[in-house]
Amino acid sequence: MLTANQPPLIKKIGQLSIFVFILKLLILAPVLASSEQYTCPMHPHYIADEPGNCPICGMTLVPLVNDGEGGTDKEESSSDQKNSPHARQAIKIPPETIQNIGVRTEPAEIAHFGKNIRSFGLVSENMRLTHAITGRVAGWVEQLSITAVGDEVSKGDLIFTLYSPDLISAQQDYLAALSTNNKGRIRSSAQRLVSMGVGEKVLASLKKKREKLEKVPFYSSSQGVVSQLMISEGSYIKPGSSIATVQSYQSVWVNVSVAEKDLQFIQKDTKASVTFPNLGNTELIAHVDYIYPTIEESSRTGKVRLVLDNDEGLLKPGAYADIIFETQIDKRLSIPSEAILRSAEGDYVVVAKGEGRFQPQRVKTGIRSQGRTEII
Repeated sequence: MLTANQPPLIKKIGQLSIFVFILKLLILAPVLASSEQYTCPMHPHYIADEPGNCPICGMTLVPLVNDGEGGTDKEESSSDQKNSPHARQAIKIPPETIQNIGVRTEPAEIAHFGKNIRSFGLVSENMRLTHAITGRVAGWVEQLSITAVGDEVSKGDLIFTLYSPDLISAQQDYLAALSTNNKGRIRSSAQRLVSMGVGEKVLASLKKKREKLEKVPFYSSSQGVVSQLMISEGSYIKPGSSIATVQSYQSVWVNVSVAEKDLQFIQKDTKASVTFPNLGNTELIAHVDYIYPTIEESSRTGKVRLVLDNDEGLLKPGAYADIIFETQIDKRLSIPSEAILRSAEGDYVVVAKGEGRFQPQRVKTGIRSQGRTEII
């Protein structure tokens, strides 16, 4: 197991040649471990038994094993081979070659990350901010302040006035109760008006002026935009008739489709990164608000709901969104994913042992996320 204090690992290869060079050494090293041989960094297929220059490009050959300075590499390699059946022979590369081919190293370190689950979603209205306006008494709409879908409405704005014989009769009962100062009758007649949809502002006006209203005003109890309008001026409405729907877009929902196999990793409040292609890939952070309890049979996906603030009104219902959930977040020993060399035998990293010495080492990898790979 690697630790954060172990030698640094190769992070990035400046040129394609060093990647090919190291990858081929992973294959050739077991064969060449028994004798001292040399190769060209630019043409690793050329192998020589003696030092010299590459006949193809003229570059100085580098040893595949230690060139005799104390036998350190041979001893380390022998020890590694005893401890691990997947250990490879260490090689030594001259400093000028390391400089020319642009080798970079980075130490293994503890990083805080988890598994990424990618999906997509669609923006929809926040149904908690939807307000339906319905008729509670029969009558005729005399004055309609909202005339089309898209009209903005503030809390307390006049929506319409209604001429209703039933409302006139209820007002007369209320005014009669006020004139006799019968508290029980006042309370019951006021409750009757409230049940018909009459607001506190109208009741206060009746109590103050002691005059009935032929056309009773009705005011909005919420703020938003008219998303549906089912009446027009002069319409006759009945109790239960749908008049309009006022929708607030201060926040919106994003309904995300998640593969059935990935639902087990997602929980309430799981962090999600949301990007919108129509907004230039603007990225927002959200958390899971609700996980729907059913699976869609045709697509084998479940639904997850996110909530996003939309004070500026940029998020439109129906818009497409790319989603990345980050799950199983924990502290993990990790290295850059580009330092992993993959072969038929498994995953390898190249350990920098210092003084130009490098040795491939097989590793067992875990979660990959945000450009890093967990080393198990």
